[in-house]
Amino acid sequence: MAQVPCSTCTASASRRSVVPDVVAVCALLLGALSLTAYLFHNVMLERLGQRLSRVAGAQVTVGGLRGGLSPASIVIDDLKIGDVLAVEQASATLGFDGTRPMVKGLRLIRPALRLDLGRWSAPRRSLTGRGPRGLQRGTPGRLPDLEVQDGAVTLTMSRFTLSSREVYLRSRRDGGATRLVLGPTQLALDGRRLIGISATATDLDPEIGFRPTRIAALGASVRLPSSPQSLVGLHRVSLVPVLDGYRLELQGKTAGRRTGRFTADCQLDGALRPERARISLREVDLGALEPVLAPLGLRLDGTRVSGAMGLEREVDGGYRLRGQIAAQELTVDHPLVGSRPVGPLDATLSGDLSLAAGGAGVTVHRLRLTTGSIVLDLGGSARASSAHTQLALDLSLAPLPCQDLLGSLPQGFAPKLEGMATEGEIGVKARLRLDTGNLEATDVDLAFSPLTCRVLVDPPRADVRSLDGEVTIKVTGPRGRGMQWPLGPSNPDWAPLRKISPNVRSAFVVAEDGRFYRHKGFDHDQLKRAFVTNLEQGRLLRGASTISQQLIKNVFLSHRRTLSRKFQEAVLTWRLEQVISKRRILELYLNLVEMGPGVYGVAQAARHYFGRTARTLTPLQAAHLAALTPSPRHLGQRFRQGIEPGMAWTEKLNMLLRMMRRAGSISRAEQQHWSAERLSLLKDR
Repeated sequence: MAQVPCSTCTASASRRSVVPDVVAVCALLLGALSLTAYLFHNVMLERLGQRLSRVAGAQVTVGGLRGGLSPASIVIDDLKIGDVLAVEQASATLGFDGTRPMVKGLRLIRPALRLDLGRWSAPRRSLTGRGPRGLQRGTPGRLPDLEVQDGAVTLTMSRFTLSSREVYLRSRRDGGATRLVLGPTQLALDGRRLIGISATATDLDPEIGFRPTRIAALGASVRLPSSPQSLVGLHRVSLVPVLDGYRLELQGKTAGRRTGRFTADCQLDGALRPERARISLREVDLGALEPVLAPLGLRLDGTRVSGAMGLEREVDGGYRLRGQIAAQELTVDHPLVGSRPVGPLDATLSGDLSLAAGGAGVTVHRLRLTTGSIVLDLGGSARASSAHTQLALDLSLAPLPCQDLLGSLPQGFAPKLEGMATEGEIGVKARLRLDTGNLEATDVDLAFSPLTCRVLVDPPRADVRSLDGEVTIKVTGPRGRGMQWPLGPSNPDWAPLRKISPNVRSAFVVAEDGRFYRHKGFDHDQLKRAFVTNLEQGRLLRGASTISQQLIKNVFLSHRRTLSRKFQEAVLTWRLEQVISKRRILELYLNLVEMGPGVYGVAQAARHYFGRTARTLTPLQAAHLAALTPSPRHLGQRFRQGIEPGMAWTEKLNMLLRMMRRAGSISRAEQQHWSAERLSLLKDR
């Protein structure tokens, strides 16, 4: 059968052959358009990065760019500005101010800012330049809305680093307050945390330069760089605006401690300077502060304080400080206080002070320290300037029974007085007037009113009555080893006073204690002269101890310069002068005084330096021995090495000879004769 041509079938076949061609062409066109768009997009991103780099003054890269028409917006993905800022997504909402485009809103999602403030120069300069052409940066009062979500900030300045995460910020273009919220935040020094805050919120007012109008912080802790543990925990911190200033409130306790709370309420002026403040403490445990106060000699484990303090700014710009603090279980461990820890003790400190503007001086209206039955009051003033310092201080011990004074001393402060029993009363008044511009006018005075103490029982460890007989003390031998030194006939180098030359007795009295026969153990004039001399020289050059005090120190106490030793020395010296005669005191002193390495007593010293007995020493030789006492080991070692006395030493001996003549021990002719003599020392010793 013959086939008949089908025109419909032919057309259909033709259409089927055209469709693939159209699809192929469309696909090719779409691919070309996509490639073109991709290339154009990359070029745009590169151009945008270059433009932003010039504006920011740092390398800027953009990961993606998108836009919208309703509303007009630009979205930038993975924006990076050098190593300073990385933003996961930044979007800007655009608008028009008249005919000019402007940014109406800016939103940053998970921005991370890392900034070294010490080296941040290029971005700082760029911010003061002009922005992209055609876009207004905005002016105060017409700022764009700014929103930050889940940001992170790290700021570095020298050795300090401030870091915060979970940062949220929301501002409004209509001029309303900007709310800034910070999550965990910490301030570190050399990588060690100083301050940590769990959460902070603040409102910033654009009308006053974005200064905070309210700050609130929760869960803060404070520590020192040297301490791995937190010192203070702040439960709440708030700063709120009030009339003409701010109000700061704190609540917290020492970190890691179960007891105690403190609160602070402070009124600040517009410059954040204190106007008024009040701090309250309630059973605050100070154990966490021991790393801070240990260098001051305070042991605070178990120490608790309570009290209140108030601060008020005065008209002249200074401050008035009033308050009272009570401490329990306080232990003092400082080399100036004692050779062993003192305490624990309970003490209360109350006061009323005025602090001059600029820290130039302080006036103590009243400062009272109470511990047990002891009540010490201090008053006066201190003024400092570039030219000189002025002190006017008055210290008093309120009259109390003598036994109460001993019983109120903290444990470990006066161990040699333990077991002492007394009756009667004692009160003390001391005065100091000092002007470093005129030290000769210095006034130092100490008076007892009343002083009716009587000893009923002497302390077993320091019974001065034992000095009427032979006693043995421990001294340092010539090779630095301890040795026993009897003060009595059992010592072959013992010299009774009658066998000691009057020249020796006179030389030591005028050199060490010119008023020995007139005072009752203490020489207030010598105390003043020593005080002024040490101030003039800027170091402890001259002592003020009498022969009686030196005897007590050498027999019963140590040579450490501590308040503990001086107090015990004063009590025992007072008792010594009651029960031991002056002749016996001088006899004991001349037989124990050190005059060289391992050389004790005038009898041994006379043989060591001159090959003579103490009875036959000349005035010049006696003056030499007395001149050794301020520094016996150093001077003794010097002369042992055969060094001849020089002009300075000769003048010192001549000065002592003049003092012996004024005291009536030698005549003028004897003074002139021995001043002209040459001192001769044994060479081989």
